Amino acid sequence: MSAPVIVIGPREELAAAAVVHLQPEWDVIHVVDNVESAVAEIPALLSGAPVPPSALGSKNYGNGVAAVIVAGPFSDADFETVRAASASVSAVPWLKFDISKPAPAITPEGGAEVMARLKGGLAAAAPGVDAVILY
Repeated sequence: MSAPVIVIGPREELAAAAVVHLQPEWDVIHVVDNVESAVAEIPALLSGAPVPPSALGSKNYGNGVAAVIVAGPFSDADFETVRAASASVSAVPWLKFDISKPAPAITPEGGAEVMARLKGGLAAAAPGVDAVILY
């Protein structure tokens, strides 16, 4: 069975790529594209409450959430806002794109590099542990 994850990403094409390329190990169940929606929806998803289904993702909400992935250019302040909104609900690893590393080009090769970094971060994540993992 695939481990369920949430993706926060402001660019639909990047989130769509994550949905495809994380399979079969990871099931992107829900995609959020802005901070305001993330603050409302992620705590609900972590607590098992219903949310409006996202356009992308499997919508397989019945198996909990193994990790939250922040894809692309979210500021540190936005990341902390979303994470803080969810802090009292459930402990999960949060994966954040490492802006200190050179960003790969938005090409198939660059996308493969990002996916490799992300999968490495997910593999290192301890289930049920509140942690920030840079990828």
